[in-house]
Amino acid sequence: MPESFAYKLKYNTSQKLLNGALSVVNFFTPSPKFTKKSKYVSKDFYEGTGELNVTPRDNAKWHLGFAVASLLTGNELDGNHFVGGEIRGGRKTATEIYDDMRVRAIAINDGVNGTVIFAALDLYGLANNEVRVIRSRLSEFAKENDIVSINLFTLHQHSVVDTLGMNGELKEAFLRNPRHNLLRKGGLKNGKNPDFMENLYNVTAETIKEAVRNLEPGRLVFGMVDASPYVKDQRPPYVNDTNLNRLRFIPDNPDSRSTWIVNWCTHCGGNGSSRREITSDYPYYMEKEILERANANFIMILGAIQSNAMNKNAELLKLPKEHTPIDIMKAYAHAFVDLLLSIPKEAETEVQPLLSIRHREIFLPLKNKVMILAFNVGLFQNAVVKKGTRLNLVSEIGMASFGENIKVALVPGELEPSLAYGGTVTAAESWSGRDWTMPSIQDMVGNDKKLLVFGLANDQVGYLVADTDFVPMLAPESVHVEIVSLSNKCASTLLTELQTLTK
Repeated sequence: MPESFAYKLKYNTSQKLLNGALSVVNFFTPSPKFTKKSKYVSKDFYEGTGELNVTPRDNAKWHLGFAVASLLTGNELDGNHFVGGEIRGGRKTATEIYDDMRVRAIAINDGVNGTVIFAALDLYGLANNEVRVIRSRLSEFAKENDIVSINLFTLHQHSVVDTLGMNGELKEAFLRNPRHNLLRKGGLKNGKNPDFMENLYNVTAETIKEAVRNLEPGRLVFGMVDASPYVKDQRPPYVNDTNLNRLRFIPDNPDSRSTWIVNWCTHCGGNGSSRREITSDYPYYMEKEILERANANFIMILGAIQSNAMNKNAELLKLPKEHTPIDIMKAYAHAFVDLLLSIPKEAETEVQPLLSIRHREIFLPLKNKVMILAFNVGLFQNAVVKKGTRLNLVSEIGMASFGENIKVALVPGELEPSLAYGGTVTAAESWSGRDWTMPSIQDMVGNDKKLLVFGLANDQVGYLVADTDFVPMLAPESVHVEIVSLSNKCASTLLTELQTLTK
């Protein structure tokens, strides 16, 4: 980080000028009618299993069920389905379908503490209020089947149908939606296709039900393998869990397939973020190979991915000089399957049948003037509450235990990995010139535990960066992080809530 006072003054000043200009624009842009925080009513929020248990019960036994389904409707090329990723002028609608968009779901319990759902979707993002729509459609089923936690994760592909809203037609968002806000007519339009969303809700709910119906007893083991060459971290402090982490469920029934739960730390960017073809990127090709080579089910959940990109180096991926984006995605997936298959069984550790999970509803400060404008014009439609002039995004966090030694933090966005694992930039390195003094998530759970981060969990709130290293948007060091961060107090708010939850 440059230490020149003049250099920082230049970009700090540019940020103040930008904030001033955007404040004027926001003042004259009618906003949606945000609910008063005092009148907010929480619905379809799950608290979890209760206390975070630390030892297995005598009668505990792992049970897991898996299900997978396509999210495509067949209408994606009708000119009314936008592609998520990079905001562009005009209509960034889908032109071709390379492969499938899927929802993969597991239901898992230890036979004692109730069933927990983890579902990963091939989506750019899904807001917490959309997650709650899906939960609402499962409410009766959840009661009947002792489901205590329903968690939806997105794999944040920048090349799938937009389900967050930011990739709609900008002219419509800036001209039509403010008028509707002014007249309180509602019905704001953005990049989400209503028919696609309705299908997504139904298919996801039914897939979760199928996973529950498929529950069967077995064992759970954990293994990991170093995959550090395959991540390209684009912003200091270059801290990451660079292991491919895998929880592997081995059914008691020898005729049943095992299920691999894989956790990894890079964006799915094999097709880039500006193209218009629909592809679920390397996770799709991983699933295909794992089924063919290991006869196993596959679900992937991203970790702390803030500025982590795929390393697309052709030599590393063993690609010829001339290659296509599909070649990159397939080669990246193939390399990962090779790595996962290389984990020796004797290197895997048995995970005791102990599953506990706790959730906490949180309110994240929304101060970023760019993001406020995006909410005002309807590009984002996450639940926002208002207290006086202050805006807060309604979200949630979670903490889970798998066995006695694996802790999982459920984080609703793209977390800077050093906030999880330690090693945040020092005062000398940070933009603010101040040290980050909060404990890491690893500190919270204990250094004797294996910490996994399940990112983009039950929400997409953008980047989560240390308050002390919140860089002006126009500075090169930002790497486009701050422009889609809620505020410079978001990380400390979230970690404070996580600390409360772990205590």
